[in-house]
Order: sequence, then C-alpha cells, then structure tokens
Amino acid sequence: MPSVQGMRLRRWPALLAATLCLLAVPALGSRARAAAGAGTIVFSGNDGIYTVSGSGGTPQRIWAAPAGQRATEPRWSPDGTHIAFIGTDGNVWLMNADGGNAHALTSQAVAPSGCDEDGCTSPGTEADSPHWSPDGASISYRLVVNLASAALWSVGAGGGAPHQLATASNLCLFNEGWSPAGTPLFSRCAGDSGPSNATYAAAGGAAQPFVAGSQLAFSPDGSRLAFSSHAMQNGAITVSLFIANADGSAAQLIAADGQDPIWSANGLIAYRVGETDGWAIHVYDPASGKDTDLGTGVAQAWSPDGAWLVFSSTGDSGGTLWRMHADGSGRQQIAAGMAADWSHAG
Repeated sequence: MPSVQGMRLRRWPALLAATLCLLAVPALGSRARAAAGAGTIVFSGNDGIYTVSGSGGTPQRIWAAPAGQRATEPRWSPDGTHIAFIGTDGNVWLMNADGGNAHALTSQAVAPSGCDEDGCTSPGTEADSPHWSPDGASISYRLVVNLASAALWSVGAGGGAPHQLATASNLCLFNEGWSPAGTPLFSRCAGDSGPSNATYAAAGGAAQPFVAGSQLAFSPDGSRLAFSSHAMQNGAITVSLFIANADGSAAQLIAADGQDPIWSANGLIAYRVGETDGWAIHVYDPASGKDTDLGTGVAQAWSPDGAWLVFSSTGDSGGTLWRMHADGSGRQQIAAGMAADWSHAG
C-alpha cells in the first residue's frame, strides 16, 4: 500500500483540477511587517524545514521530516521568534525560530484510507495555508475534508482548542489571512459568491462582505489593498489585479491576468501572470504606474527593505529558490526548496 505521504502528494493534481477554474489558492497573504536588517528566509526542503540568512549563505536544516515525507508552508510569526507550518501528518505545527520545541497545535488531520494505485476511497483530512494574526497570538488555517469540503479555523499560538470560523460544502473556501485590525478573512469562488470571487470577514460569528476579490495583500502601513478578481462570464473566468483603499473602495485595475500580489516595504507590488510556458513575475510601482516583467518564476516574499525578492522556479529536478533585486538584476540561487517566507524581524 502506498505511504500516507505518497497519497498526499498524489492528491494535489485532483485538488488543483477541482479548483483551478474557480480560484487560485492565496499564496502568502499580507506581509506588512516592520523592516529591519537582512532577516531570515525559511523554506520547505525535501527532508525538512530550512532557514538561510537573507544576505546569503548556506541553508541550515532546523527541523527534520520523517523519511520520505515533507512538511510544507513554513510561516514566520510577526516578531520572528516562531515558525508555523503544516506537518507531515497534515496538522498545524509550531516551533521556535531555531527549530526547537516543535509540536502540533492541532490534531484534526485524518490519514487517507482505502488507498491503492488509483487513489483512496477516503482521502482523509488535512490543514493548509496557515496565516499568523497581526499580534502573533493566533494562526488561521483551512481544513480540507476528503477533498470534498473546506472550513476556516483558528488556533491560539499558545495552544488550546481550535475554533471554526467559516465552512463550505465544497472546496471553494480559502484562507485569506487577517485584516490589519486582526479580523480573520476568507474567500469564496466565483459562482459560489456571485459573478466574482469575494472575500469575507469572519466577525461575530457571521460572514461580512469585505471585497469583491481574493488573494489579498495589504500595504505595509495598512492603508492600501491589492487583490485579484476572478470574474465569471459566459462560463469563462477573467482574472484581473486591482489596488484599492484598505476597505476595498476606489479600486483601480493595474494588470490583466495578475494574481497573488505581494506588497514590499517600499511600496512595490510583485505578482504573477500565467503565460503559455508557465508563470512570469511582474513588479508594479503604484507611484509611477510602471510595470516590469522580470521573467519566469513565482514571487514568494520580499526582503525587509524591499530591495530583494525571493522567488521559485520549477524544473525537471523539482523546485528551486532564488533571490533577485526588485529590478530583476543580481539573480542568485539559494537552494532546492519551495514555499519560502522572509522574516522582517530583528
């Protein structure tokens, strides 16, 4: 029988097929953190979680995954002292910045069962897309059950029982992180929320409309918002990237086909555009209106000062992480890995 981790890896094509035409999963959410120093990059490797100085150097494995398994989506706490990630068991985990005191915060994951080379009769339950609250007290995440339904949950960084914030009878619910004021946000697909995808605030036990779009990224001062609109018309989806006030008002189109915006400390927006040969990285300057195509790859995170951008590329040997200047110059390979985040603390 295939291993549980092997079945998890096989499940991704099915999950992508179910959601690709509806809404791309938010990549990294808001990165409005104070800029200071070079920071540290954390990423998922084939055999564990690694960190490397933002100024370069040799990556160090700080947490080892069991043989043949992989942890995913490491995310720095706002103060840079802890890392949340999805463990090999499908639960939300937490550890110190040096990899110490690693432990599961949740126990909701259920391993797949009835598995053979064609798949699993019961795909199981697992968490994804962890996002820290602005004060570092809580972590929101999505819980997917049997590749059939999804729900938004949050759990305290100090432990305790998780709390359900929103639920859907299909997979079209995604974790959008938190507003600058600390309200958890989630999005629904075009078709489920109306003619466009939409984000809602999970406040007071009820979903409150927030903005007609998803993949939210707030500016460092919390006054502006970048988001992607997925509008359905005549059975087709049109993707557009907008910037607006933090409440979604005065929205301005900045790019057709733009997705997954990431706002830098100095006001630039990195995003990705789908092309025939994969993804291309673009950087938009709201002050001048200049848009620059930096070539193939997927932007992951900005450095604390906004001078560098870490991005990923995919080749025959798997994913590779690189960094480059905001203008695309000075490309440097970091390591084999994926799902990078850049600490802006200390």
